[in-house]
Amino acid sequence: MMEAPPGKKPKVVYKRKGDNVLELNTSNVKSATKIKLRDSIPSKAKPKNKKDTKSSTQLYLDFGQRNAHTIECKDCGMRYTRGNTTEISLHETYHSTTIFGIEWNHKMTQSVKSLEKIDRLGILRVDPSNASQYVTRKVEEVHALLHSSLDAPSFTESIKNTARTYLAIEDNRIVASAVTTPMSSAYRVDISRMYLEGAQLGDIQFNSISVNKELRENIKVGIHRIFVLPAYRKKGIAMLLLNNIAASEVYGNTLTSDDIAFSQPTSDGARLAYKWSKRLDFLIFDDTT
Repeated sequence: MMEAPPGKKPKVVYKRKGDNVLELNTSNVKSATKIKLRDSIPSKAKPKNKKDTKSSTQLYLDFGQRNAHTIECKDCGMRYTRGNTTEISLHETYHSTTIFGIEWNHKMTQSVKSLEKIDRLGILRVDPSNASQYVTRKVEEVHALLHSSLDAPSFTESIKNTARTYLAIEDNRIVASAVTTPMSSAYRVDISRMYLEGAQLGDIQFNSISVNKELRENIKVGIHRIFVLPAYRKKGIAMLLLNNIAASEVYGNTLTSDDIAFSQPTSDGARLAYKWSKRLDFLIFDDTT
């Protein structure tokens, strides 16, 4: 049975101050460790005495009603059937992964490159060519979570063979990740056809994004996926991932927003691309073709 790690964790905001100085801001918030899986899983009722054993057996009658005894977890959103041990076990695993992150054993990760360490948070990069079996298996788990969380298609074999996976790890849990591949060209967002709401950088809602395919630009890297677990958002972790991608993708060079494109971002992803690149006409590409 999965249990949440004990104790309260303060909200930690990871951000850069200037070019090279890192600054931490903390404030007390409700931690994700407050979530107790046991609260959402019914336990078997025990009979009051031996004579009542048969009469106390719970029966589930299905008269054709839809989802007669289906439970939807209010925290992770997964639906499972009451009393179905297989589905309950799957829910425990999925719940732990989506709320607390995929487990990560730092003793088994000699084949990864450590990029940055801030307090309890570490940024790592995995290259497929030299990853160990353990790391490769973890990367596959990360990719599966990315596809599921972003409702995105699975990677093609060509992407998987060349993709670098960036991981943000806190307390031996993967709390955020990004996937990149080398790329030669992308398109600018067409501002003239963009519909958005809001006035300030962090408040803008991107409801529709168009590109001008006549304006192809040369780039070096494409970001296929980037995702932060809900409990770890608004701490600057996504920005740290992007900064490390820019600093480490090309040896000896720091890339700029003119070198990096994003794949068909969601509204949240578009806001992140805008915030990081500091321009509305950031670069995007289609990774489904």
